[in-house]
Amino acid sequence: MQEDKDAVVRDDEADDDNDSLSWMNPDSDEIDALDAEIDRHPAHKTYRRLADLQRVLKAWNAYSLRLSQLLTELEESEEVAAVLMRNFGDTSAQDEIVLVLDQGLIAYVAGLGAVVDHARILSEGRSKALRERYEGRTKQLLSDIPSAPFLAKLRNYVLHNVAAPWEFGGTFGEGGVFEGTQISLSVEALLENKSGWSADAKAYLRASGTKIQLSPLLEVYRKVMVEHIDTLMREVYEENEPSMETVRELARKRNLLLTGGITDGDDWEDRMAHIQENIHRKNRGEPELNYETGLPFERGEGTRSTSDATE
Repeated sequence: MQEDKDAVVRDDEADDDNDSLSWMNPDSDEIDALDAEIDRHPAHKTYRRLADLQRVLKAWNAYSLRLSQLLTELEESEEVAAVLMRNFGDTSAQDEIVLVLDQGLIAYVAGLGAVVDHARILSEGRSKALRERYEGRTKQLLSDIPSAPFLAKLRNYVLHNVAAPWEFGGTFGEGGVFEGTQISLSVEALLENKSGWSADAKAYLRASGTKIQLSPLLEVYRKVMVEHIDTLMREVYEENEPSMETVRELARKRNLLLTGGITDGDDWEDRMAHIQENIHRKNRGEPELNYETGLPFERGEGTRSTSDATE
């Protein structure tokens, strides 16, 4: 008899599961229409472009910081100096350092190229005034920082020509006291790529002597470049703010339909934090709290919203 009761319970649970799996939001057609309208809206495409550029800029910024840190650490290490300046015998340790330098430089120049390309695409199709301001700031940056044209075109050499022509040298003071290592690129080797450099970049290379030490160049350029791209993103956002608000209103309407009128999404972070706190409260044996009232759930009041959101 008990087995029959259990079978009935299991059948009922199975029916509930099937019902939940086959449930469809009664507003699904309107939700789909809103999703399509959002995807088609020019402001939504602009927002995605802004988000993409921000991601790429953050990635390149991290690459730049890591390469700067790597060069500084290597150039200040007396132990590394002995390895880098060895030109006979077993150079496997030097090869390992060159590999790390190559990894850092390739990531840096590829990331910088991505930033430049994404920024150019974002600026296209904007108002004439915005494009002119962006182009003017770009020209000013290239004028104010002599190494900027060289760093911007270095990717043509590293990614499309040959590996970076690293050179290593040490500086010693009186009594042979170690003062530092210079990790540089050979200017002669760089200029062998005759088509990969702009006129400004070639002029910078020729004025730099026989080699270019990267470490003094990177941080200044990074700060100016980040500010330059941040300004572009801010101006594009401000120029498109009214139409972006239209898209946000469409998204709020969609979210209300998705949640049965509970939230338009503006309080999403607070609700997620509340769910996490209720999980902690439950684990501590404390009563879960109602998001709307801040009070413990009354007996019989549904609490599935917390568990469902975490399943």
